[in-house]
Amino acid sequence: MKVVIIGAGPSLDKNLLDFKMRGGEFMDAVIIATDAALVKCLNMRIVPNYVATLEDYPDYKKFFDNEIARKFSRHYSVFYSYKTSYDIKLLLKTMKVGLILAHLDRQSDVICNVGLFAYLIAAQHLKADKIYLIGMDHCYGENEHPNIKLDTEVARRSFFTTINPHLKKRMIMNPIFMLWREEFLRERMVNKNIRCINMTGWGVLFGRDIEWIPELI
Repeated sequence: MKVVIIGAGPSLDKNLLDFKMRGGEFMDAVIIATDAALVKCLNMRIVPNYVATLEDYPDYKKFFDNEIARKFSRHYSVFYSYKTSYDIKLLLKTMKVGLILAHLDRQSDVICNVGLFAYLIAAQHLKADKIYLIGMDHCYGENEHPNIKLDTEVARRSFFTTINPHLKKRMIMNPIFMLWREEFLRERMVNKNIRCINMTGWGVLFGRDIEWIPELI
Protein backbone atom coordinates (compact mmCIF):
# COMPACT_ATOMS: atom_id res chain seq x y z
CA MET A 1 0.00 0.00 0.00
CA LYS A 2 1.17 3.49 -0.90
CA VAL A 3 0.54 6.18 1.76
CA VAL A 4 1.16 9.91 1.48
CA ILE A 5 1.58 11.81 4.75
CA ILE A 6 0.93 15.54 4.60
CA GLY A 7 2.46 17.52 7.45
CA ALA A 8 2.03 21.20 8.25
CA GLY A 9 5.64 22.30 7.92
CA PRO A 10 6.70 25.57 6.27
CA SER A 11 7.10 23.84 2.89
CA LEU A 12 3.45 22.76 2.84
CA ASP A 13 2.08 25.44 0.51
CA LYS A 14 4.64 24.63 -2.20
CA ASN A 15 4.25 20.91 -1.60
CA LEU A 16 0.48 21.06 -2.06
CA LEU A 17 0.87 22.94 -5.34
CA ASP A 18 3.31 20.30 -6.56
CA PHE A 19 0.99 17.54 -5.39
CA LYS A 20 -1.97 19.14 -7.12
CA MET A 21 -0.05 19.51 -10.38
CA ARG A 22 1.58 16.08 -10.41
CA GLY A 23 -0.50 14.11 -7.95
CA GLY A 24 -2.14 12.01 -10.62
CA GLU A 25 0.52 9.42 -9.98
CA PHE A 26 -0.84 9.13 -6.44
CA MET A 27 -4.44 8.34 -7.35
CA ASP A 28 -3.95 4.90 -5.83
CA ALA A 29 -2.44 6.25 -2.60
CA VAL A 30 -4.07 6.61 0.79
CA ILE A 31 -3.63 10.16 2.09
CA ILE A 32 -3.15 10.98 5.76
CA ALA A 33 -3.12 14.68 6.66
CA THR A 34 -2.08 15.97 10.03
CA ASP A 35 -4.75 18.02 11.79
CA ALA A 36 -2.87 21.29 11.25
CA ALA A 37 -2.62 20.58 7.50
CA LEU A 38 -6.29 19.70 7.01
CA VAL A 39 -7.69 23.13 6.11
CA LYS A 40 -4.94 23.89 3.60
CA CYS A 41 -5.48 20.50 1.98
CA LEU A 42 -9.24 21.02 1.71
CA ASN A 43 -8.81 24.55 0.36
CA MET A 44 -6.73 22.99 -2.43
CA ARG A 45 -9.46 20.37 -2.88
CA ILE A 46 -7.12 17.65 -1.70
CA VAL A 47 -9.38 15.55 0.52
CA PRO A 48 -7.46 13.13 2.74
CA ASN A 49 -8.72 9.66 3.54
CA TYR A 50 -7.62 10.11 7.13
CA VAL A 51 -6.60 12.90 9.47
CA ALA A 52 -4.27 12.29 12.41
CA THR A 53 -4.79 14.27 15.61
CA LEU A 54 -2.61 13.86 18.65
CA GLU A 55 -3.22 17.03 20.63
CA ASP A 56 -4.30 17.02 24.26
CA TYR A 57 -4.96 20.77 24.31
CA PRO A 58 -8.62 21.77 23.68
CA ASP A 59 -7.75 24.81 21.56
CA TYR A 60 -6.53 22.51 18.83
CA LYS A 61 -10.12 21.71 17.93
CA LYS A 62 -9.76 24.83 15.74
CA PHE A 63 -8.34 22.53 13.06
CA PHE A 64 -11.79 20.95 12.71
CA ASP A 65 -14.12 23.67 14.03
CA ASN A 66 -14.32 25.63 10.78
CA GLU A 67 -16.52 25.81 7.72
CA ILE A 68 -14.48 23.80 5.25
CA ALA A 69 -13.58 20.99 7.68
CA ARG A 70 -17.31 20.65 8.45
CA LYS A 71 -18.22 20.72 4.77
CA PHE A 72 -16.00 17.72 4.01
CA SER A 73 -16.46 15.96 7.37
CA ARG A 74 -18.14 12.89 5.82
CA HIS A 75 -15.23 12.35 3.44
CA TYR A 76 -12.46 11.71 5.97
CA SER A 77 -11.98 9.74 9.17
CA VAL A 78 -9.82 10.78 12.10
CA PHE A 79 -7.21 8.70 13.89
CA TYR A 80 -6.77 9.86 17.48
CA SER A 81 -4.65 8.78 20.45
CA TYR A 82 -5.31 8.07 24.10
CA LYS A 83 -4.15 11.58 24.97
CA THR A 84 -6.31 13.43 22.42
CA SER A 85 -8.40 16.11 24.12
CA TYR A 86 -11.97 15.14 25.03
CA ASP A 87 -13.13 18.46 23.53
CA ILE A 88 -11.69 17.48 20.17
CA LYS A 89 -13.29 14.04 20.25
CA LEU A 90 -16.65 15.51 21.27
CA LEU A 91 -16.52 18.05 18.44
CA LEU A 92 -15.70 15.35 15.90
CA LYS A 93 -18.60 13.21 17.13
CA THR A 94 -21.01 16.12 16.66
CA MET A 95 -19.59 16.55 13.15
CA LYS A 96 -20.26 12.84 12.54
CA VAL A 97 -16.65 12.23 11.59
CA GLY A 98 -15.50 8.63 11.71
CA LEU A 99 -13.23 8.18 14.74
CA ILE A 100 -10.51 5.52 15.01
CA LEU A 101 -8.41 5.03 18.12
CA ALA A 102 -4.85 4.30 17.01
CA HIS A 103 -3.59 1.19 18.79
CA LEU A 104 0.15 1.38 18.23
CA ASP A 105 2.93 -0.98 19.25
CA ARG A 106 4.66 2.03 20.74
CA GLN A 107 2.61 4.17 23.08
CA SER A 108 1.22 7.15 21.18
CA ASP A 109 0.86 9.10 24.43
CA VAL A 110 4.63 9.60 24.54
CA ILE A 111 4.91 10.82 20.93
CA CYS A 112 5.06 14.60 20.69
CA ASN A 113 4.76 15.09 16.91
CA VAL A 114 1.60 14.44 14.93
CA GLY A 115 3.59 13.83 11.74
CA LEU A 116 5.28 10.87 13.41
CA PHE A 117 1.89 9.77 14.72
CA ALA A 118 0.64 9.72 11.12
CA TYR A 119 3.74 7.78 10.06
CA LEU A 120 3.09 5.10 12.70
CA ILE A 121 -0.55 4.87 11.64
CA ALA A 122 0.59 4.29 8.06
CA ALA A 123 3.13 1.70 9.13
CA GLN A 124 1.13 -0.20 11.74
CA HIS A 125 -2.57 0.33 10.99
CA LEU A 126 -2.50 0.57 7.22
CA LYS A 127 0.48 -1.78 6.71
CA ALA A 128 2.03 0.55 4.13
CA ASP A 129 5.02 -0.64 2.15
CA LYS A 130 5.72 2.85 0.76
CA ILE A 131 5.34 6.08 2.73
CA TYR A 132 5.76 9.44 1.01
CA LEU A 133 6.36 12.54 3.12
CA ILE A 134 5.39 16.08 2.17
CA GLY A 135 5.29 19.16 4.39
CA MET A 136 7.57 17.39 6.87
CA ASP A 137 10.39 19.91 7.41
CA HIS A 138 11.04 19.49 11.16
CA CYS A 139 13.09 22.70 11.08
CA TYR A 140 12.75 26.36 10.17
CA GLY A 141 11.67 26.99 6.59
CA GLU A 142 13.95 28.01 3.75
CA ASN A 143 13.39 31.71 4.38
CA GLU A 144 12.77 31.48 8.12
CA HIS A 145 15.10 31.79 11.07
CA PRO A 146 14.86 32.40 14.81
CA ASN A 147 14.36 36.00 15.86
CA ILE A 148 17.78 36.08 17.46
CA LYS A 149 21.37 36.52 16.30
CA LEU A 150 22.74 33.03 15.77
CA ASP A 151 26.32 33.96 16.65
CA THR A 152 25.44 34.69 20.29
CA GLU A 153 26.03 32.36 23.23
CA VAL A 154 22.29 32.16 23.91
CA ALA A 155 21.63 31.08 20.34
CA ARG A 156 24.39 28.48 20.43
CA ARG A 157 22.82 26.96 23.54
CA SER A 158 19.23 27.20 22.26
CA PHE A 159 19.39 26.22 18.60
CA PHE A 160 20.88 23.35 16.66
CA THR A 161 22.08 23.16 13.08
CA THR A 162 22.79 20.38 10.63
CA ILE A 163 23.81 20.30 6.98
CA ASN A 164 21.35 18.69 4.61
CA PRO A 165 23.67 16.70 2.31
CA HIS A 166 21.16 16.69 -0.55
CA LEU A 167 20.81 20.47 -0.59
CA LYS A 168 24.23 21.39 0.80
CA LYS A 169 22.49 23.90 3.04
CA ARG A 170 22.31 24.49 6.78
CA MET A 171 19.09 23.58 8.56
CA ILE A 172 18.22 25.36 11.81
CA MET A 173 16.30 23.59 14.58
CA ASN A 174 14.99 24.68 17.94
CA PRO A 175 14.81 22.07 20.75
CA ILE A 176 11.33 20.83 19.79
CA PHE A 177 12.36 20.41 16.14
CA MET A 178 15.39 18.47 17.35
CA LEU A 179 13.17 16.19 19.44
CA TRP A 180 10.80 15.60 16.53
CA ARG A 181 13.71 14.67 14.28
CA GLU A 182 15.20 12.26 16.82
CA GLU A 183 11.82 10.59 17.31
CA PHE A 184 11.29 10.14 13.60
CA LEU A 185 14.76 8.78 12.86
CA ARG A 186 14.43 6.36 15.78
CA GLU A 187 11.18 4.99 14.37
CA ARG A 188 12.74 4.66 10.91
CA MET A 189 15.30 2.29 12.42
CA VAL A 190 12.41 0.12 13.65
CA ASN A 191 10.58 0.18 10.30
CA LYS A 192 13.42 -0.35 7.83
CA ASN A 193 11.29 -2.74 5.77
CA ILE A 194 9.05 0.17 4.70
CA ARG A 195 10.28 2.32 1.85
CA CYS A 196 10.22 5.97 3.00
CA ILE A 197 10.44 8.73 0.39
CA ASN A 198 10.80 12.35 1.50
CA MET A 199 9.43 14.76 -1.12
CA THR A 200 9.27 17.83 1.12
CA GLY A 201 12.26 19.42 -0.65
CA TRP A 202 13.60 20.92 2.56
CA GLY A 203 14.30 19.96 6.12
CA VAL A 204 16.15 17.57 8.37
CA LEU A 205 14.46 14.23 7.67
CA PHE A 206 17.26 12.58 5.74
CA GLY A 207 19.50 9.60 6.27
CA ARG A 208 20.44 6.17 5.00
CA ASP A 209 16.91 4.80 5.44
CA ILE A 210 15.11 7.78 3.87
CA GLU A 211 15.05 8.35 0.11
CA TRP A 212 15.28 11.99 -0.89
CA ILE A 213 13.13 12.85 -3.90
CA PRO A 214 12.18 16.54 -3.73
CA GLU A 215 9.71 16.40 -6.59
CA LEU A 216 6.62 14.30 -7.15
CA ILE A 217 7.77 11.78 -9.75
